[in-house]
Amino acid sequence: MDTSSIKRYWLAAGLGSLWAAFILIAQFGGVFDGLEEPLLDWRQSLPSLRPDQDSQNQLALIAIDYIPADRPWPWPRLDYVILLRSLLPYAPKSIVFETLLHDRDTRYSAFDSTFGGLVNRLDHLVFAAAALMPDSKAPLPANLTVIPASGSLGNMPRFGSALWPLDTFAGSAAVGISNLMPETNGQVRRLPLLFLYQNRVVPSLTLQAVAHNLNADWKKSEAVLGDSIRLRSESGQLLRTIPIDDQGRLRLRFRPGATSFWTASFGNVPLYDQQRERGETPELNLAELRGRQVWVGRTDRKDLPAIGQTLPHLSSIELQMLGTCNILNGDFIHRPPAWVLVATFLLFSGMSAAFYLRYGWISGAIFGSLITWVWWEASFTLFRAANLDLPIISFTLLTFGLAAAAYAAQEWELKPDDGNQLSLKLK
Repeated sequence: MDTSSIKRYWLAAGLGSLWAAFILIAQFGGVFDGLEEPLLDWRQSLPSLRPDQDSQNQLALIAIDYIPADRPWPWPRLDYVILLRSLLPYAPKSIVFETLLHDRDTRYSAFDSTFGGLVNRLDHLVFAAAALMPDSKAPLPANLTVIPASGSLGNMPRFGSALWPLDTFAGSAAVGISNLMPETNGQVRRLPLLFLYQNRVVPSLTLQAVAHNLNADWKKSEAVLGDSIRLRSESGQLLRTIPIDDQGRLRLRFRPGATSFWTASFGNVPLYDQQRERGETPELNLAELRGRQVWVGRTDRKDLPAIGQTLPHLSSIELQMLGTCNILNGDFIHRPPAWVLVATFLLFSGMSAAFYLRYGWISGAIFGSLITWVWWEASFTLFRAANLDLPIISFTLLTFGLAAAAYAAQEWELKPDDGNQLSLKLK
């Protein structure tokens, strides 16, 4: 092999590596995220190769699935008093109210003292709050949970006020913020777990529910923006490591049928309890709630924002319960480490561009098409088997660019210079 051919191989490998570096910079900068999202949605719609995650034995949903015309929303606290009294005999592990209970109007708050007494008897209750943008001069709630956090807070949305559950019944209960913050197309792919409220990092409703489920201690736990939330027990034992982005969001893992929770209609729960007391057999056995975390919220979608397009059309409470299941099951979407992608892209680019020169364009095109097909197949298989999200768009663009790099190396004019040096010049 003459010197000119060797230099062309090195030139092809160098141009290919430069193209790979450009693609990697764009990949890590999020340039291809908008194109990758539909492909990830597609992969999530396929049956998993892993055993189905068991959400049935962990969570239950009391669904407000119908709002009668003669009982407009919101409902008075008496309805929740009746619900809690019906749930007391079945000892759920905890109860999470996804509905906002902040109204002070006497139409809603007349039974607050009774409601508060039941809340104290159940002990493990979590209430929802809604964060608002305008600043407030009101003092911070006494039961505000502040999470020790590190990393840059600059990318987190800032909130200055909130609709908070009333102290008359939730003064000592855990509270989490329930905002969802859909993306530009209305789809919720990422669930906020952390909020910046009056310059303090506070938990979402989902994260607060998970902490109650696992008996985590917030004083021993911590959050690192752009990395993870580490939940620890009172003794310091690590309970969960939850991956989050720089805005404190969890990438939801959707699965076909993953939101098939044990579900009962809100209005039917007291009826089932009465039937059991009379010795009758109800349609649903409330005894199955023992040891479960029970969520209470609206699923009727009346007056609710349209959430979900490509992925399943889930209500707000179902999305938050899905995030809770993801965390409890450790069912997270992972990306390969950056060094693995860098090494893979650079190695492939250097070898592939030279391959075109050595074996010709037809063989090179077959080789590039085969490698791209293998990468696509691997991305689908590894995601279904291990939740590993391989970038598809960037690798496909890489293979096209390598053909161009090889063509440029072939067409580059190599002219003898002083000594044994060769100067490069485009024809």
